[in-house]
Amino acid sequence: MSIIVKAAHINITGALREYAEKKAAKVLDFFDGVQEIVIELDIVDSSHENDRQAVSATAKGPHVTFRAECASFDMYASVDQVMDKLIVQVKKYRDKQRDHHPPSPKIKRTRTTLTRADHADELDRHYAPKPMEVEDAVDEWALRGTPFLMFRNAKTGEINVVYGLGQQQVGHIEP
Repeated sequence: MSIIVKAAHINITGALREYAEKKAAKVLDFFDGVQEIVIELDIVDSSHENDRQAVSATAKGPHVTFRAECASFDMYASVDQVMDKLIVQVKKYRDKQRDHHPPSPKIKRTRTTLTRADHADELDRHYAPKPMEVEDAVDEWALRGTPFLMFRNAKTGEINVVYGLGQQQVGHIEP
């Protein structure tokens, strides 16, 4: 992240540059996506003596730009005010992103190459395509040793599931 301090109609002191850079770095505490902050210090002609010391700041991030401007009687006060405005904008954007785009759960993805025979074997382990009675399905499930078995009930023609409940008990789901 880069912080650029520019000056117009003013000779910038090392202390003022350091102060502006320190204040700009605080924006990162609220949003990591900021890639560049440009701070422009200026003395403008104004009818009000209290509004001559003007500061504008632009923070650029991926697909977003924040801009704030402020003028006051003191350059340090103007830097403070413009950074406060910028931080409010960044917080609002960050909270909006959080509300509208909740973080997706971390899913560990692995790539496995299955041959057609492997896929058919996997399908055969979980689904018995031929119609059968519930008792036959329980026997088939026990023989395969899988957590469950889907089968077509011979009496109703509907898809049913048998599964283990523990301690040699079997559950049966039918629509």
